[in-house]
Amino acid sequence: MQSSISLNQVLQNISELTVDEQFYLSELLQKRLVEVRRNEIASRVQDAESNYRSGNVRSGRIVDLMMLIEIDLIPEDDLCGVKNPTFPKSRVFGSTSLV
Repeated sequence: MQSSISLNQVLQNISELTVDEQFYLSELLQKRLVEVRRNEIASRVQDAESNYRSGNVRSGRIVDLMMLIEIDLIPEDDLCGVKNPTFPKSRVFGSTSLV
């Protein structure tokens, strides 16, 4: 059985550590977060490669993609599995960049 501990209790316990132990804990947490992020990226790469192999990809200019989304030819939730993506509202057409 796993016991539940509140964030406040964790912070209280951390404050009881020495400064050196707190820095060490901080470094450990940072390394763990980097590893979690690395695993998330690796998973997204695998998904992207799978989509590419199965032909579930679109190619073209960003401006064209944005226009297709705007006129609802591509549902927003069909964009690489991203739900409700945020896109800039103002765009510079005829350019390679979005503003």
